[in-house]
Amino acid sequence: MELTIRHFIPGRVRLHVPSLCRRRPLAEASLKWLRARDGIRNARINYDCACLIVEYDVAHEALLRAVIGRLRLMSITELRSLVIPTDVGDDAPNERASGRLDDSQSLLRRVPLALPTLSVALAFSANPFIRAINLPLMLWNAYPIALRAWRVCGSASAASTWISSIRSRSLPRWRRAIQWRARS
Repeated sequence: MELTIRHFIPGRVRLHVPSLCRRRPLAEASLKWLRARDGIRNARINYDCACLIVEYDVAHEALLRAVIGRLRLMSITELRSLVIPTDVGDDAPNERASGRLDDSQSLLRRVPLALPTLSVALAFSANPFIRAINLPLMLWNAYPIALRAWRVCGSASAASTWISSIRSRSLPRWRRAIQWRARS
């Protein structure tokens, strides 16, 4: 399993584990398994940056190093068999079903820029049929960007304040000086 140590201080380690973070049900089961180990105070996953953060007792650092080394050598299927109970119960079918959903979505997660790249390639076509196909694709790609911009701006008033500040910066210096004197 792909695993790299991003940050380490005594008592806390941040591991970059993208293959685990793509499979949310497996990641949650791994967290539960990891929290049950001796010496682990807390463990959490940041799905946005695909990192596993583990807080541990410094006295048990050798045990943590052994667990990290073991995880590095494991495949995803070996990890699944380790952390998910093998008895037939209510949780096992749900885990398998949700795992299948994650596997079907993994293509877009493995290649996140595939649709924007396709959209850019289609934008150079003069064919009206291809442009009609590309329009919804461009809107689909622009939607997360627009949401992020709206959250950053906060509201329409913040956006208008930001736009007016850009407008005042773009004016020539002598014109701003005249406007400032007129206000005073």
